Amino acid sequence: MRRQARAQRRGWTPGRAALMVLLAVLWIPTVGQRPAAALSVGERAPSFVLPADRGGRFDLRSEARQHPVLVAFVSPRCRPCQESRPALEELCRTYGPGHQLGVISVLLGGDPDHPALDTGQPADPIESFVTGDEDTAAAYGVFGTPVFFLVGRDGSVLWKHVGRLRPGALDPVLATVLSEGVAAAPPDAPAPAVR
Repeated sequence: MRRQARAQRRGWTPGRAALMVLLAVLWIPTVGQRPAAALSVGERAPSFVLPADRGGRFDLRSEARQHPVLVAFVSPRCRPCQESRPALEELCRTYGPGHQLGVISVLLGGDPDHPALDTGQPADPIESFVTGDEDTAAAYGVFGTPVFFLVGRDGSVLWKHVGRLRPGALDPVLATVLSEGVAAAPPDAPAPAVR
């Protein structure tokens, strides 16, 4: 009786002890496992093929062979994603007409027709929305939105940004990429595919 009273004063009830044992059993197998690391600049971007909002499918590998592609992982209810929209539209207006840059928004956890993504303009300058999935996001190490990757023609990540994208933020990088031909070499080896 005294032992039980002492254990209760210390906070160790039989239920609490059982819970601690259960947590230890569940935690031990995860020791040493880490979530997929986010891609870094210079690494090869995993290729993906996803359904596009304007019909057909978007194939990153074939698109990136033509010109650099800005891959934007966004969510419809994400405020920084909504605030990044003007910067994406500006990039499309500035670099899109001559097909110097492709812009693709990978929509995570939502519908491309969500009102939060509607700009009210009849012709949406964003090249395309594709519906993403957990595998695509995990392959890029994306666990929150927005995250932006500039993928060069060689399939490597040339630039990465996490958080709200401000207008003009990518201009210095694009000036270098487009003027120096960093993105000009066709890929020798295929990028890893998302399964």
